[in-house]
Formats: sequence, C-alpha cells, structure tokens
Amino acid sequence: MGRVVKSIDLDNVVVRSSRLQYLVAEYDENGNCFIYVADAGSRAILVLDVQKNKNFRVVLPGACGSINSFPDVLYIVLLRKTCGTCFFTSLI
Repeated sequence: MGRVVKSIDLDNVVVRSSRLQYLVAEYDENGNCFIYVADAGSRAILVLDVQKNKNFRVVLPGACGSINSFPDVLYIVLLRKTCGTCFFTSLI
C-alpha cells in the first residue's frame, strides 16, 4: 500500500472555474521536482515547485480557444531536449 510523501496546498492557484485534469512531473539537473497541472476550466497551467513549496499559474493566451466556448480538455506533455519544454494542446 502506498503512503503520502508530500501534500501541496493549491488554494492560491485554483479558482472557482478550475477543472484540474492532467499532470506531468519533471526533475531538473539538480534533482528538483516540478509538477505541471492542466487547468482547462480557467485556461491555465499550474506550475508547482515541490522543493520550495511554491506554485503559480500561467494563464494561456486567448488564441488557445474562444473565451466564450466551454473549456473542455487541456492536454499537456513534457518533451525533453537540451532543456525541458512543456507543450500543450487543447480541445477548447
């Protein structure tokens, strides 16, 4: 059976319209863990710095879907090149 290793408070980055869906995790070259969470409801990606216990939201530009449409799905994937780049696609 698993155990809880870390609990992260998202109160400061989640809004009333939030619909958290997909997450990806990465470790940088120093072993620091970052988690990216897709929030289709508010058209944002939540960025969590696990070691520093800090988080923030990146609101996506209007070109990522009509502001009047119902926010459906926001997929994200992390691709590794010389440095990690988070790519996303949406069904908004």
